[in-house]
Amino acid sequence: MRLRVDPIPEIIGPDGKGNYNGQRRFTELIRGIGHAINSIGDSVLGWADVRDYPSINAAVASIGSTLKTLAVSNTQTLTATLTIPANIHLVILEGGSIVKASTYTLTIDGPIDAGIYPVFSGFSAGDVRLGGAIAKWFAGTDYSALQQAVSGVLAYGGGFVHVTKGTYNFLAGETLSIVNSNTKAFRLYGDGQHVTILQGANDVNAGLVDVNSTGPVTEISGMAIQPELNASRAFAIRATGNGMLFKDLWLVAAYGNGLHLNAVTNTRVTDVLAELCGIGFLVEKSYAITLENIHTYQNIFSGVKVTGQVAVAGSEKIGALSFSNLSLVEDGVGGDASGASFYIDGNTPTNISNIEIMSYNNAWPQIGVRIESGAGDISIANPSISHCKIAGIKNNAVSNLTVIGGKISWIGYYDQTVPWAVYGIWHAGNAGRLTVVGVSFVDIAGYGIYTEAVDNQIISSVFQRVARGGFGETEASATTGRQMLYLNPLASYFHAVVVGNHFINSPLSATNRTGIYIGNTAIPGAEFIKLIGNDYAVTEIATPFATAMTAAQLNTQYIRGNNMLPDSAVAISTYADANAPNSTLYFSSTASRLVWKDSIGNINNLY
Repeated sequence: MRLRVDPIPEIIGPDGKGNYNGQRRFTELIRGIGHAINSIGDSVLGWADVRDYPSINAAVASIGSTLKTLAVSNTQTLTATLTIPANIHLVILEGGSIVKASTYTLTIDGPIDAGIYPVFSGFSAGDVRLGGAIAKWFAGTDYSALQQAVSGVLAYGGGFVHVTKGTYNFLAGETLSIVNSNTKAFRLYGDGQHVTILQGANDVNAGLVDVNSTGPVTEISGMAIQPELNASRAFAIRATGNGMLFKDLWLVAAYGNGLHLNAVTNTRVTDVLAELCGIGFLVEKSYAITLENIHTYQNIFSGVKVTGQVAVAGSEKIGALSFSNLSLVEDGVGGDASGASFYIDGNTPTNISNIEIMSYNNAWPQIGVRIESGAGDISIANPSISHCKIAGIKNNAVSNLTVIGGKISWIGYYDQTVPWAVYGIWHAGNAGRLTVVGVSFVDIAGYGIYTEAVDNQIISSVFQRVARGGFGETEASATTGRQMLYLNPLASYFHAVVVGNHFINSPLSATNRTGIYIGNTAIPGAEFIKLIGNDYAVTEIATPFATAMTAAQLNTQYIRGNNMLPDSAVAISTYADANAPNSTLYFSSTASRLVWKDSIGNINNLY
């Protein structure tokens, strides 16, 4: 606090001869003492009052390189472009302000203190340059104040903008632009996603926050970004560039995107909720991206969508993407028939862990995780996927898919229109290698695991319970069937290892209902099948050869240690003796009986 003693006013005038009496001289003495005390206070405490100078420009010039706190308590208009050096601590009291004149600008190199009230007036975006600011220091509309603060800090070379609690309104056409090409970090942060709100009027062609970062780090955190009630925006946040951090955000965009990462690298997104958007999180042509602790709710098409390729070192590819601790609820409710909560489209080596996909009130996504086109390897660990209409996971790409742990349940149970085209995991045509380990499938209205025209499949330690019929069919009354595990190999070759799985409660009365089914009866090349240590109700291995094969082409089927549950049967393949591989049990069409062909090709009739 500044020490100041106001001079005592004159209380006794001169006598008729022009002389002052003793009382007058006493007054002058006290006045002199006051000035001395003020001088000592300024010297000892290091304060200066801008009112003691003709202008703020003059005050800064007079202070020079002395360490000093400069207090501004009234309106100060610039008389020229001004830089306040680092040795001056600027304090702007309520009622004080700095006003622009002409084309003058202001740069503040030292510390600044002010309350949450306007202290800069009449400036354009970027005219006040400083390393840290509160958005409400800038006079103007909410949007104008924010843009002035952001542009001023970025023009200074980086720093922070604090968006204090309150609602900041954007008119149609207003988008906050953040272009960080500095060597220093930039941070835009609020007081929390429930108290700091950026809110935009309806404008489907304009978003709310547009970020372009080539600096070391650009952070946006601690706020909600959303359109007004019953309004829509093209996006809540759109970002391009590298080195960004988005955290503690609540994003709403109606039919637009919540967070759109377009050609982005080395970026992290954490503790962000996107709801009521077209797509909650759109990751396009991006790599080295981490999304964690992500939540989505009732987004029209997808909660998360990954798409596009990015050119790296002259080749088209996309780098590693990491998604963990995701909760996607009721996404895809307004999308097309192939909508998905999590949609991957492109060459996307992607790791997904601890993902929860679910719905309430029967407002389900069509597919939980959908993979289309591209050739990137996909790994999904510990999924919890339930209440999808068509499939928990569908891979329709040439991607290799690995699913480890977790649970897929209640798929297709309440959709009467497609009672059997329902899958826990659907590994579609031309897809790559499938590995499923330690996954529980419970209450699937169609197939537990269904593969078609694929090779190299490993199914291990899988638990499946009650793969029922369609809508309205109970376990006991199902008359048409689907398999808990359906493997349909490529037309040229096939390798499958099915080890240590537990399949129970398959409706035994259902036609074509089996625990494990291996199909395709016209494989012209060699195959290798292992079924080891499985518990199941019914197993069928369709005849693998339709034509005679050379010895080099003969397949090897290794079926050992499998436990058939009560009232179950094994469907035996039929061969002509000449076509049957060695070391197999089969029904001989040559002898019309069950036979064993030993390791050297001898035929042994079993009855």
